[in-house]
Amino acid sequence: MHKNQDLYHFFKEHSLQLTEDWYDQLDDENEFSVYSSENPAIVKELKQQNQDYFQHLFDVFIKDEEYFFSDFQQWSIELARDPKHLSTPLHFIIREYFNSQKIVVNYLKKFISLHSNEVSVDKIFMWYDIIVKAFDLSIYIFIQEYHKNTQEQLNAQKELINELSSPVIMLQNKVALLPLVGDIGTVKSQFILENTLQQCSEKGVEHLCIDLLGVATIDTMMAQEIFNLVKALRLIGVQTILSGIRPEISQTAIRLGLSFEHVKTTSSLAQALNSIS
Repeated sequence: MHKNQDLYHFFKEHSLQLTEDWYDQLDDENEFSVYSSENPAIVKELKQQNQDYFQHLFDVFIKDEEYFFSDFQQWSIELARDPKHLSTPLHFIIREYFNSQKIVVNYLKKFISLHSNEVSVDKIFMWYDIIVKAFDLSIYIFIQEYHKNTQEQLNAQKELINELSSPVIMLQNKVALLPLVGDIGTVKSQFILENTLQQCSEKGVEHLCIDLLGVATIDTMMAQEIFNLVKALRLIGVQTILSGIRPEISQTAIRLGLSFEHVKTTSSLAQALNSIS
């Protein structure tokens, strides 16, 4: 069995020193790393988090492995969600997990040297393996949470970009403008459809100018999405005009067999607005 009260108490007695040893070896000047902070409050919190980690880790030597890893996994998930660590580059975090592991292993060696006549080689390998297993689990959990946090940030940024790139701008007399810019993929087109319908309904828009001057290229899929938007707007009582169709866009539309005959179009935004007034 891996459990050993003497080893557990040895680690507990030296837990504060383990944390100090860990912090003393820190050599991080990267401004994006939480470990480079000289703020006393942050330093204190870092040491406390490291101390808590060690305290939970050492329980492996007094608990059954199954129950330990069940509790340790849940606690590690909460630790991995610390905002300051999630905002630190991942390789710095992994580095400190390995540094902490080295320190724990060094203290394991100290314990073994003090009890060399009482500890078998099999027991030593068992303790080492379970320490590595615990650190591996922590690293795996942190990478999972880091990835999840990164994806959430990317999704939030995409939503913000979509909102900024497809705003319904109120002009006057219930007339609004929707300037489209750049490439419009499937996900973005769906967002534009939903966002435009919602904003036109909320703002009481009766006439909407969809300006395509900032659109670089057009294909069958994009044209179909524009047609779908025009149809959907018509259903809620909004009359639509397409403006800013550049010559190269119109040529591409002809080559692709795209027809805008059921949609009112003008070559410029000014002409579109004049046709409404």
